[in-house]
Amino acid sequence: MGVSNYYHSIKRNENHYISSISLGAKTHEALLPYIRNGLRSALKPAFGEIATIYLA
Repeated sequence: MGVSNYYHSIKRNENHYISSISLGAKTHEALLPYIRNGLRSALKPAFGEIATIYLA
């Protein structure tokens, strides 16, 4: 789920990614927001499960 979200967000924001690269950002700097978004979406279910276990 996280990897899929990562690729889809890059595809949706391709112009933003390309403009970041063209303005001098390194590849990892331009990809960082998309990596964060992918990790966040991958970890949300796990955090939700942990929260229900500890709050129950």
